[in-house]
Amino acid sequence: MSKKIIAALFASSYLATATFYVSPTQAAEAIPVVADSLSGVVTSSKGPEAGVWVVAETYDFPSRLIKIVVTDDQGRYVLPQLPKAKYEVFVRGYGLVDSPRVEAEPGKRLDLKAVIAPDGKAAAQYYPAEYWFAMMRVPKGPLTVDQAFGSIKSCAICHQLGHKYTREFTEAFLKLGPFKTPHEAWDRRVQSGPLGQSMSGMYNRLGEQRAMFGDWTQRIQNGEFPKEAPPRPKGIERNIVVTEWEWGEPDTYSHDAIATDQRNPTLNANGKIWGPTQYADQLLWLDPVKNESGFVKVPSSAKPVGSDPSRDGSMFKTSPTFGDTTMWVSSANPRSVIMDPKMRIWYAVRSHDDKIADFCKTGANNKFAQYFPIDKPQNDYALGVKQAGVYDPATGKFDVVETCTTTDHNQFADNKAMPGNNIFWGQTGILGWVSVDAWDKTHDPAQSTGWLPMVIDTNGDGKITKGWTEPNQPVDPKKDHRITAGCYSVASSPIDGAGWCSGIGGSRRLVRVFIGSNPPETSISEMFEPPQTDPEGLPYQSVGGVDVDSKGVVWQNWRQTDQITAFDRTKCKIKNGPQTADGRHCPEGWTTYRLQGPSPEGTKLRANVLYLMEVDRMNGGGFGVDAVLQQPNNSDAVLVLMPEQAGKREWVTARVPYPMGQLWRRISWRIDDPNGGWKGRGLWTSDGFVAPWHLENGLGEKPKVVKIQVRPDPLAN
Repeated sequence: MSKKIIAALFASSYLATATFYVSPTQAAEAIPVVADSLSGVVTSSKGPEAGVWVVAETYDFPSRLIKIVVTDDQGRYVLPQLPKAKYEVFVRGYGLVDSPRVEAEPGKRLDLKAVIAPDGKAAAQYYPAEYWFAMMRVPKGPLTVDQAFGSIKSCAICHQLGHKYTREFTEAFLKLGPFKTPHEAWDRRVQSGPLGQSMSGMYNRLGEQRAMFGDWTQRIQNGEFPKEAPPRPKGIERNIVVTEWEWGEPDTYSHDAIATDQRNPTLNANGKIWGPTQYADQLLWLDPVKNESGFVKVPSSAKPVGSDPSRDGSMFKTSPTFGDTTMWVSSANPRSVIMDPKMRIWYAVRSHDDKIADFCKTGANNKFAQYFPIDKPQNDYALGVKQAGVYDPATGKFDVVETCTTTDHNQFADNKAMPGNNIFWGQTGILGWVSVDAWDKTHDPAQSTGWLPMVIDTNGDGKITKGWTEPNQPVDPKKDHRITAGCYSVASSPIDGAGWCSGIGGSRRLVRVFIGSNPPETSISEMFEPPQTDPEGLPYQSVGGVDVDSKGVVWQNWRQTDQITAFDRTKCKIKNGPQTADGRHCPEGWTTYRLQGPSPEGTKLRANVLYLMEVDRMNGGGFGVDAVLQQPNNSDAVLVLMPEQAGKREWVTARVPYPMGQLWRRISWRIDDPNGGWKGRGLWTSDGFVAPWHLENGLGEKPKVVKIQVRPDPLAN
C-alpha cells in the first residue's frame, strides 16, 4: 500500500465522511495492533458501518468489565486499554440487531460482521426509553397534555419510563392476574413492591386519564414502535470511550459516586471510587485498577425503617420480582458522597433516631442558634433526619458530625466563602455547612457546624437586621424579609464564594447566600426567578440541579419542562431591595437552552427527565473547561452542553448503549495523569436506578460504575 493512501486513511479519522473508497481490508490494515487493544473494521451486508458501538465484555475479573467504543466513518474501531482477559465482543447500533458474540483477546485484529435489523420493530428494541415513552398519547380530560406529561415525568426520577420493563408486561407480573384489560393491569402494576404506595398515589392523580398507560402498552403489544429513530453518534460522539464495572447487588440502589475532591481533581489518582447504598447501609467501593469491588457497612443506632416508612419496608402489594419478601430496610440510609483533601468520604447519614442537639436550640450558647435557633428536627424525604457522616478508608474509622439541619446533597464551599474546607449541605430554607478543619481540630460539632436562614435585604440598607418579617407575613419595606426556599441542590461560586441553592419540584426560586467575613452577622441572601416562560412559550417548572461555572454563571436544570438555564447576576440592572422581594427583577440575567430529543404527540415537552447537573470547571472529563454535564434519566446517556465556541454551545450525547436502562445521579471528574492526554482524565458516575432489575438482562444485573473518556479521534489508542 502506498504511503499516500496510508496518510489519507489516518487523516480520514478526523473527517465526518470519507472522500474516497477504501476496502475493509485496507481500512483494518491501517489500524496498528497494540498489545492492550482490539481493533478492526465493522461491516454489514451494506458495507462499512459508521457510528455503531463495539462492545467487549468479560467476567474474568472479580468485577465484570465492559468496554465500549464507536466506529469511525469507515467502520473502523479501536478498543483501547483492555486488561488481559478473554472477552466476548459484539456490535450494537441503530438500524441493527446485536451481532453474534465473538470471543477475543487483546493484541489481535478482529473484524466484525454487523447484522442489519430485519424490520423497524426489531431495530427499535435498541432505542433508548425516551423514544418509546414519546409514543404515549394523553386522552382528553381535566389535565392538558403538558400537565399530564409533566406529572408523568416525575416517575422517571426513580426508574426509566419507556424501557422494556415498563412498556411491556413481564410474565411474572401477568401471573399476578388475571387482568381483563391493560388498564386494569396498570392499576395493579403500580401498587407492586415497597414503593407501591407512592407510585400508585402519583398514578391515580391522573384520574381517568391514566388510561393512557394501558393504551400505550396495548399499542406496543399490537406491534407499534417508535417511528423516529435516534441518530447514530457523530462528530465528537464517535471519540467517546465507555468503561463499566459492576458493584453492589442486584437489588442495590446506589445513589451516586465520587472519584476525587472536585477542587483538586488529581487527588486520589487511579484510586477507589466510592458510593452509598441507601437501602443496604453500605459504602460501596470500586478499584478500577484491580477490577474489583466491595463495601463497608455504615454503622447507625437509628431504628430501621423501609423505603415506605409507614409499612416498615414490606411490600405494598406482592412484587412480581420479589414476591412478599421484605427488602430495603435501612438504619443509616447513606447518600450524597463527597471526598475531602485527606481522601475521606463524607456523606449524609441517619446515625440515630430523629432528635436535635442542644447547641442548635433556643437559649444555646452558640452564635448561629442565637441568630436563628432550630428547635425541631427537619425531616428529610429520604427517610428521616440525617447528619454528616465521614469514613476514612486509610484507618477504617467511621465518625459522625451532629448537624442541626438534615443533610443531603453537598458541595465544598469555595475558599472565598470561608477559608479552609467547608462542606455546604442543602436544607429547606437554610444553607448549612460543616467545617472539616474545625472538626479535625476540636471534634466538637458546635464549633464545626454553621447555618444561615435565607433573609433578603428588602429594606435596602445593605445588611440583615433581626426582627425581619417571616415568610407567611407580608413584606414590610422598613424591614428585611425571610423566605422559604429549597436547597435540594447546592453549589458554590468560585468568583465570590457565595452559596447558591436550588429547590426541587414546584419551586422556581434560585437563592444566593453570601456568607461574609463573620457569619451570621455579615450574611445576606438574594432571590431570583426566571421569566414566566422561555423563548418557546414553555413555563419553567420543577427545578432540579444547580452548579456554578468558572465565570460565576449559575446553571440550573428544569425537570418537567426540559430547560437548562444560565443565570448571570452581573447582568442585573437593579439590585435587591424593597421592590424586588419576589425575585423577578432580573429577567435579563437568564439564558435558556432546551434539552434535545423526542417529544410526545401534542406537546413540546421532551420524553426525558433531568436529575442533577455539574459544571466541569477544570476540564477533568476532557470535554473542555465549563462543560455543563446533565444527568438525563430516560436516554442511557450523559448529555454535555459543550463550552461556547463562536457564540454557540453544542449538545454532545455520551451514550452508554449496554446494558440499556441506566441512569445517573451525580457526575465526578478525575485527572489520573495530567500528562497522560485523554487516557489521564475522565468522567465518573454510577447507575442510580432505584430498580436495577429493570435493566437489560433483568434480575441479576448489578448496578454499574461508568467511566467516560474522550479521545482526539475514534482510533486513538
